[in-house]
Amino acid sequence: MSNFLNEFFCFVEKYIKRNYPKVKINFIDIDKVSNFLYEDKESPLHNFVIYLNKKLLKSIPNNATLLEVGCGASSIFINEENKQFSRIDGLDIHEKDFRGRMTLANIIGSVSNIPVRSNFYDFCISNQSIEHWFEYNVTLSLGLSEISRIIKKGNGKIVINFPLFLHGKREFLQGNIEFILSEVSKYLFIKKITFVHSGSRKYMGWKKCGQSLYRVKKHVQKNSINGIPESIICEIVAVKKYESKKLKGNKMFSIVRFINLYKDYTLTELAIKIIHKIKSIN
Repeated sequence: MSNFLNEFFCFVEKYIKRNYPKVKINFIDIDKVSNFLYEDKESPLHNFVIYLNKKLLKSIPNNATLLEVGCGASSIFINEENKQFSRIDGLDIHEKDFRGRMTLANIIGSVSNIPVRSNFYDFCISNQSIEHWFEYNVTLSLGLSEISRIIKKGNGKIVINFPLFLHGKREFLQGNIEFILSEVSKYLFIKKITFVHSGSRKYMGWKKCGQSLYRVKKHVQKNSINGIPESIICEIVAVKKYESKKLKGNKMFSIVRFINLYKDYTLTELAIKIIHKIKSIN
């Protein structure tokens, strides 16, 4: 394990044990999972998510009801050959993805307003979508409160995974696990947190996404975590223990979102972004 991941995981473990003492923490090196077939043609993060999804699919009991938020055009859950669910739905804001493929969604809409009655699903899962909600003017609180509403009280479970040190909302890009956990715990009781990484495949995905090292390191440096960040996947499993009040959208959020998108960039980085934007338009 790299020095960066070692320092980051040590900080995370101490933070979770201090603030969420009942939460189970797992750190998984994909290279040490003997029964997982790694796909070399795919990115490490893709492999991490597939590993988590396959493990989750095996753990879900037969005849459960499930909603996949941000299902996209491919899913191992939404599959005609998969008969283990009594009902399975896919929610996506798009009918087609950015590649022009039809999504698997039978519900076209936003996680901020899911057209389903309360206490309906046994499971709600989300693969690498939560870090993008802000792009559609949906705060984490708004989306999580709505998911909490539609899963069953007492045993309804949400399983969300997302990348850290890759892209998306600033807190996800910068590995601000403190903020993310605080938002989830407002509406759900966190049971388990899993971090998946690769000991032999260092992946600086944030570089491929055009992010600067200065911006990616800005938060973790405050916690005395040094080194070059590596992109990893985090999965949170939480249950609904109580009813929470549904939040309403904030019209001011669009302005706040715009400010948050760009306030961490230096003037040089902003100039480069503007130049690239002008070139792409031309």
